[in-house]
Amino acid sequence: IKLAIGSGILLLSCGAYSQSISEKTNSDKKGAAEFSPLSVSVGKTTSEQEALEKTGATSSRTTDKNLQSLDATVRSMPGTYTQIDP
Repeated sequence: IKLAIGSGILLLSCGAYSQSISEKTNSDKKGAAEFSPLSVSVGKTTSEQEALEKTGATSSRTTDKNLQSLDATVRSMPGTYTQIDP
């Protein structure tokens, strides 16, 4: 119970402190910078990016562009293995 009361007092004091800081900064805008809105757009979405957007365990397959061997490609897939160790 003492921990809960102490943390509650700490949270209340942090809130009051941040409010007093924001009031001070709102009254003194000298040297402040205001940014314009930032627009972010994506060109073509790859299957890897789509897999990252989904929640849970997902996998994606893409064209091999790093020129690794077939053995290394097969070993990188989940649930597969080879009997030949290079």
